Amino acid sequence: MNRMIWRTRVRLIVNALSAVLMVLFIYAVYYSAVQIYYDKSGQNNKFIRSVMTTLNCTRVDLW
Repeated sequence: MNRMIWRTRVRLIVNALSAVLMVLFIYAVYYSAVQIYYDKSGQNNKFIRSVMTTLNCTRVDLW
């Protein structure tokens, strides 16, 4: 009887870990696709330019 409990616990843990890994894999594929789109369309350069402009305009010296 004790073996069944541990077997079930291990199976649940393996299922949970594989679900987490699947979600991380889907996120990585999505992130890669978005990154490729932004690189190919030139949107990435516009975004970086706008962020750098905002940082330069609101820059606070912390030194």
